[in-house]
Amino acid sequence: MRMTILVVDDEREVRLFLARGFRQAGFKVHTASNGANGLEKARRFAPDLVILDLMLPDIDGYSVCEALRHDPDTAAIPVLMLTGLAGEMPRYAGVEAGANGFLHKPFVWTELLDCARRTLSKSPPNTVASTRAR
Repeated sequence: MRMTILVVDDEREVRLFLARGFRQAGFKVHTASNGANGLEKARRFAPDLVILDLMLPDIDGYSVCEALRHDPDTAAIPVLMLTGLAGEMPRYAGVEAGANGFLHKPFVWTELLDCARRTLSKSPPNTVASTRAR
């Protein structure tokens, strides 16, 4: 069974680029353009990994990550955050919110893919995902 990734980013070009890249790498991909839709899709599809933009139009990525961590159905899903914000403070805040990893935009595709694969290899299988309809 293919692993599933949920990409949550408000920039259409970034969503399409990531979705295409992860599909070519053998993953099943769902996308969302805002935090509320990302939370809904995380609950519905129980992805194996969430790639989460920090700056979203409705709910910031920190709040989305915290909501995922506080929901028993999504608490174990690893989250990689992406941001265009400079400096280390966004990284620290992301870790505080429960992110498993953090990458700055612009990112190098191969580094993001490697980070996603490493994160997935460290996380236990998502037993919720195997019981839900995809």
